Amino acid sequence: ENRKMSLSAKFDEAHKIYDSIDQTTLESANPALQKQIAECVNTLHEIQQEVVIQGLFSGNEEKDDIKTGCIKFLLVPYYLGDLLQKIIDTNHLMHLQRAKGCLEIDFLKKCLRVGILKESEYEQLLQHNPVVDRQSRIANLKKEKEIAATLAELSQRKKKLNKAKVEEDDDAEGEYEEVEREYRFLSVDLAIRKCSGQLRALNTEIQLLSMSQAQKDSAVEEYKQRQAEAKEDPPSNLVIPAGGAPATLREQLASEVFKPVNQPTMTPEQWFEMNKEDIVVQQQQPKWKTKTKHEPEDDDADRSEDEHDDEDDDEKLQKQRATDDFKDTHPAGWGNRKGNTG
Repeated sequence: ENRKMSLSAKFDEAHKIYDSIDQTTLESANPALQKQIAECVNTLHEIQQEVVIQGLFSGNEEKDDIKTGCIKFLLVPYYLGDLLQKIIDTNHLMHLQRAKGCLEIDFLKKCLRVGILKESEYEQLLQHNPVVDRQSRIANLKKEKEIAATLAELSQRKKKLNKAKVEEDDDAEGEYEEVEREYRFLSVDLAIRKCSGQLRALNTEIQLLSMSQAQKDSAVEEYKQRQAEAKEDPPSNLVIPAGGAPATLREQLASEVFKPVNQPTMTPEQWFEMNKEDIVVQQQQPKWKTKTKHEPEDDDADRSEDEHDDEDDDEKLQKQRATDDFKDTHPAGWGNRKGNTG
């Protein structure tokens, strides 16, 4: 009995944390909120295991057979499924798949088994018809508001009856049991109706993320295949460094990634061996064909050519001056003796 009371208190504490998470104004990625979600998920997992160990629900148990104090434990997988959707990390797809299992199998199927949920209702929750979904969503939202209002009234009645119980009112104790039972089953009914929208959103998101994951897996598989092919048949254009061949193909490929644009492809010794014949031929050519800093023949030739050009310019200038002097001393037509000056 003490273990059951301890489990009941543990559930009540987890339910308070769940309500605070559900009503929080913090951003979903807030570290403090994510820590609170993780802790609540762990607590609910522990409660779920204890429920199984203690055998609170038997295999052939129906709705009317369930003890009032045990009804609330039906909500454990629902709370788990809801919180798993709120976890934000690199395993988001895995959390969504686990959330779907909690809602669809652990919660709804158990409600179906004990008779809280009818077979037709269960089938309708798992089917997703856009036209029907729209109508059912409208009906569900309306019903959720009605249930929430009823739960608020029952909660107030519970408080009053609980106070009367303390005052040892025998009638209050029996009435409290009835109100508590109604309150718990209505809470389960509200969770069932919320499951409909959650499963619809989960299926869509899981499908999108699975497609994305499939593309990633395909790319990884293709990369691994290329790596395997490269090991069997290494590329012929790989450059072997001067220090020797790399230990593995991975090291060779890694060395190629960030190499400089003008990286040498051979050592000076290798270049000399390759070009030594041309060097020897060049050294055997006549000296006049090779210009060095000790042989200024080209500069002398350039200076001679410049001096020759200067001499030509002086001769032209002298001839021009002689022509001008001749014109000054011999007017035009002075040699025409017949008088034809025009």
